[in-house]
Amino acid sequence: MDNEPHHPESTESYTYQPLKSAPAEIRVLILHAGSGNDPIQCTLFHVEFAGADYQAMSYVWGPPSDVADEKVIINGLLHSKPLQRNLRQRLLEIRDESHDILLWIDALCINQEDPKEKGHQVAMMGDIFKKAGNVIVWLGPAADNSHLAMEMIANRTWATRSSTESERDCERNALLALTRRPYWRRVWVIQEFQLARRYEVKCDSHVVGQQNFEDCLIWAHDAPECHDFTSLNPAYQHQFRRELSTVPQLNTLWRWIMTCISCRFEASDERDYVYALIGVSHDCRNGEIASDYGGTTRDAFLKTAPLLATQRRMTRRDFVQWGGWFAEKLGLVFDDDLQREFLDRRGPGFDDGALREIIEHCQQTTKSYISSCLLLGSIFFLLFSFFYLPYRASVETGQ
Repeated sequence: MDNEPHHPESTESYTYQPLKSAPAEIRVLILHAGSGNDPIQCTLFHVEFAGADYQAMSYVWGPPSDVADEKVIINGLLHSKPLQRNLRQRLLEIRDESHDILLWIDALCINQEDPKEKGHQVAMMGDIFKKAGNVIVWLGPAADNSHLAMEMIANRTWATRSSTESERDCERNALLALTRRPYWRRVWVIQEFQLARRYEVKCDSHVVGQQNFEDCLIWAHDAPECHDFTSLNPAYQHQFRRELSTVPQLNTLWRWIMTCISCRFEASDERDYVYALIGVSHDCRNGEIASDYGGTTRDAFLKTAPLLATQRRMTRRDFVQWGGWFAEKLGLVFDDDLQREFLDRRGPGFDDGALREIIEHCQQTTKSYISSCLLLGSIFFLLFSFFYLPYRASVETGQ
């Protein structure tokens, strides 16, 4: 494999070659050294996933229309599509002037034009972020005095009181803005942040380590002066859930979907409200739902019905109500036809919630009846032992 950067010699576009499924392969990107506004040159190569070594990137894609003028150079050829402006800025910021960097970036390491490959690779993304030696959390360019927040976190001076109240307010507001950036509302971040073994946070040219970032979040949550930094702060929510990521009961598809609805998570592709949650949902670990970007948003929505029907104890009414909430989040109209199909997808093994409640009531009643019978039997035995047996003995003695 030639890892040296190449300048494009023609206008021919880079063509993705198919990945092997057995053993599973991924693509790893070499971001070649460069500085300033030098063209972004990369090498893409296939590697068996089991032996792959890389850092993974977690970032906000941004609007599809917000693209840069320049195209990235891959294996000496121009990439077929322009980079999104946010991605280009991110690559320029993390690029080293003297050393190449091994990266996994979904926008470039997955053939986004191949729905079958995209579905297969998306299904692996949970494992990809788990295996990464480091996850780079890219919050974007400088804004809202982000340099103050990043310096405060890097130097661990968040509890140090500044000289004036105005300066303290400025620092608190900078930290609040940093932890409310759009990154924290992106649905894919749930999986990428939750499953990372190790991460670092980058904003513009500033970098802070995982421990400092987590300690600062905990301090801000508990500090009286940070009254605007509540438990509902998006960054704190991610960190709190990360600590509970190993508890199966708290990491089901239903709970994550409800989190996306209640916390207003966002996705550029509505199907991601299902497929982006598979890797963090313990009830989806055995292929219960397959990522399929060749299907529609409606297809993705209907795939959740049988799983949720078996995992959640809901009445028919509750099931329909929940379906309506989720359909609205996905931009679907929950009309009679969709409602009927959603109910039909529950599967033949599904007991309607009302019927289940009756059965459980009967079971509980039966248990109570048996318990009562046992109690009465015990009382009868005691009465027999204390009264009848002594009486029988006295009668026999008198005779």
